[in-house]
Amino acid sequence: MQATFGGKIALIREGGSIPIVQAFKDVLGADTLLLGLALPDCQAHAPNENFPIANLEAGIRLNKALLRELAM
Repeated sequence: MQATFGGKIALIREGGSIPIVQAFKDVLGADTLLLGLALPDCQAHAPNENFPIANLEAGIRLNKALLRELAM
C-alpha cells in the first residue's frame, strides 16, 4: 500500500463480514487479504453509493504492486 499511496499506512479494522472468506480458508486452505478502497464518503450500500474512478485506478496500481511483491 505504501508503494501505491505513499505515507504511513493505517490499519483501521473497519468493515463487515464476507462469509465466503471463511469458506476459502476451510475448503481451499487459502488465506484472504481484503484491501478496501472505498472512503467513508462513498456511502457504501446507500441509494447514492459511489466509487470514484480515481479509487479504481489506485486499486489497479495497488494490485500490480502487490502481485509484483508476492512474486519475489
